[in-house]
Amino acid sequence: LPQRDGSGLFIEADLRDLELRLPAPLAKAQGEPLLLQVRSSATGADSQVLDLQLEERVTGKLAFQRAASGWMFTHGRIGIGEKVTQLPSQSGLQLSARLPVLSADDWWSLLRQNLSGSGDSGWLDRVSRVNAEVESLDAFGRGFGRLSLDMSNTAGNWQGRVQGDAVAGQLAITRPASTGLPLVVGNVAVPGRPVIHLTLENLVLPPARDTGVDLALDPRGLPSLHVQSQSFTVADMDLGALEFSALPATHGWKIASLKLTRPESSLTASGLWEIDSRGQQGTQIDATLASTDFGKLMEMLGYPEEIVGGKLKLQSNWSWPGAPSAFRLARADGDLSFTLADGRIPKISQGAGRLLGALDLRSVTRYLTLDFSNVFSKGLTFDSIKGRVAVEKGNAYTRDLAIRTPGADIGLSGRIGLATRDLDLELGVTPKLMEELAITGGLLGGPAVGAAVAVLHALIQKPFEKSTRIIYTVKGGWDDPAVTRLGPTPAPVGEEQ
Repeated sequence: LPQRDGSGLFIEADLRDLELRLPAPLAKAQGEPLLLQVRSSATGADSQVLDLQLEERVTGKLAFQRAASGWMFTHGRIGIGEKVTQLPSQSGLQLSARLPVLSADDWWSLLRQNLSGSGDSGWLDRVSRVNAEVESLDAFGRGFGRLSLDMSNTAGNWQGRVQGDAVAGQLAITRPASTGLPLVVGNVAVPGRPVIHLTLENLVLPPARDTGVDLALDPRGLPSLHVQSQSFTVADMDLGALEFSALPATHGWKIASLKLTRPESSLTASGLWEIDSRGQQGTQIDATLASTDFGKLMEMLGYPEEIVGGKLKLQSNWSWPGAPSAFRLARADGDLSFTLADGRIPKISQGAGRLLGALDLRSVTRYLTLDFSNVFSKGLTFDSIKGRVAVEKGNAYTRDLAIRTPGADIGLSGRIGLATRDLDLELGVTPKLMEELAITGGLLGGPAVGAAVAVLHALIQKPFEKSTRIIYTVKGGWDDPAVTRLGPTPAPVGEEQ
């Protein structure tokens, strides 16, 4: 810099032979024309301002003050994709950007180095404020659309607001306390890394782009993340309020808690995203789902009029190779146990791709020569549906799924192809003939007749039900399975007494 008051300096450099190995929009190939211009001007006896211009890519103004040790930077602004015409009033370096497109995935490796938690956050410590507007943001293999960001740095802790098509709220990046010891949460040692906090009014997770290649992220390099959002939307589905916490673990990223809350349902989950000794990634998730109105939950998920009402309790654990975003039914393993009580399936019809719709319940009534059509005229009302299901590589297997209804008990065993959308099942149907007779007797013959029939039902219920259990096989695709009635199951010898 010039040493005499009032002097100026102008430098112009052809950077054609320079290669910049940075992500867009700062990347530059060797041989690509690029002109750098630097102009200095004195603003006082001991102060200078540098004007920078890298064609239309980058402009800036940097202010320097003379000190005993030489010239010291005091404040300035660098603009990417915009023209900087004034110095900021605050001290420190401000970065601003106005970009049509930005890929955060391309910048992740550089950001990870500056969020390493080593105590020095690198060049970010020298930045006092970041302001950006992006018309189209790509991150984690998804398109988030328009986004604006305004963050300020105080002693290494960042705080500000994000606003855009997919997100709105407060963002904070805090430096961990320097205790000299790793934080231990749930027997997991957490390295001293910055913690990202998102407190949002809404968050929308766009669909992942189908590139055929999973996003290559190393979970061992991820920071701690805490998210609270009043609204969380995925694939146009309002999943309710979101609470999410994840922490670095020894071999990956521990999902300490995930909670989704809606008026009629709540989902809680935890898990681990890790890399094994062979360098292979895997995800494990334990989840619990409870709903006071399963029909409303199904409607929100895009399955209207499938179920009316129903109280659900479901527990499950899952594992699959790859990142959490790499979940595919074709390669996932899981175990589920559930109970669904007091609901109604309103549509019982063939060819609709519904498991119970594949079974023509009227054939049961014809077999018993009694008209039970009133039981099923408005669909299938059930007292409970409960069972356990094992999922292996895209197939669901069950041996003890039981459906209890006012008109019949239904048992199901076999395989459901979740990935291939096919069925290979056996259903056993036991009509509750004596309960129907007891109700009819009470109405026609008075309480005495009804009570007598009920006593008779209690005495002969077991042999009667065994002798009238009807077996069906259901095989083929979900939309049009072949249903074959095998007939009633005979009662075992010695149990008809």
